[in-house]
Amino acid sequence: MQTLLTSKSLDPKSVAPVAAARQPRSGFSLGVPALAAIALAFAIVSVVKLHKKQITAAPPELPPTSTFSSPVAAVGLVEANTENIALSVPVAGWVTDVYANAGDRVKAGQRLFSLDHRDLDAELAVRKAQLAQAIAHVSTAESDLADAELLWRDAARLVATRVISKEEAERKQIAANGARARLAEAKTQVALVESQIRQTEVAIERLTVTAPISGVVLQKEVRAGQFASSGPLAKPLMILGNVEPLHVRVDIDEQDAWRVRAGRPATGAPRGAGAQRTRLSFVRFEPYVIPKVALTGDSTERTDTRVLQAIYRIEGTSDEASVFVGQQMDVFIDSSGDGERAASL
Repeated sequence: MQTLLTSKSLDPKSVAPVAAARQPRSGFSLGVPALAAIALAFAIVSVVKLHKKQITAAPPELPPTSTFSSPVAAVGLVEANTENIALSVPVAGWVTDVYANAGDRVKAGQRLFSLDHRDLDAELAVRKAQLAQAIAHVSTAESDLADAELLWRDAARLVATRVISKEEAERKQIAANGARARLAEAKTQVALVESQIRQTEVAIERLTVTAPISGVVLQKEVRAGQFASSGPLAKPLMILGNVEPLHVRVDIDEQDAWRVRAGRPATGAPRGAGAQRTRLSFVRFEPYVIPKVALTGDSTERTDTRVLQAIYRIEGTSDEASVFVGQQMDVFIDSSGDGERAASL
């Protein structure tokens, strides 16, 4: 049995698989580090590509600056010198015609747009027919009165000769008085119908919106076929204003309001055009200090800040100044001499 085991263990066919299983797999052991190195290199390249490079570039426009020795900086909003007039309609209705567009210059009383008034036209026709009928009633009442007065005069003459009784003559007089009252009623009815006609005509006129002032149509949000609502609207149907000259409504923070005096010179630059300076002339202060509406987004800014509004006039037309209604301006107001005033106090 020992001889048999020895010969079996030396059998090449049985020894070969065992030897093969014990040999190390050199290809597999070298491939894993290589794949890891490739993945690491790919990750490094991806991170480098995704990293944004810091590039220092000059601003497209220089920030606004002031030539005053002691300026007060504020933000202004360009508006018409009549303020921006938002137009609406007295009653809701369908828009039938639009006579002006944005940018058009209009005169006071010029038609801008109108609403559908076919129902009022029909009512006006009825009123006019009623007026004709009332006038006819006046003619009839006048004839009745003339006949009644003639009978009364004859009765008064005949009663003196005792042809008719006194009671009969009095009845003729009462009939004449009744005819006179009916004539007055008919004339009153004519006046009433004429007033109703005028009322209907006024209602038709109100459905045609006209320009309250001479100026420019700054915005148009009304079109033919549109249903126009009455009352204050989020977007007015039209905005009208006089732009010659333009005004700037400047919001001055309450902590700087004490430094600003009436009549002091000021300059403004349209937002984004710091190099373009426009001379401003003082017009007036709004007497009521209001909460600040336009916030700058600065984390240190308080939302309860109040502002004093000052109105300045832009010297020159809108074409010369290259500013438009609704545009923001960076405003600098000269407050030189405030330090001396504070020291004297």
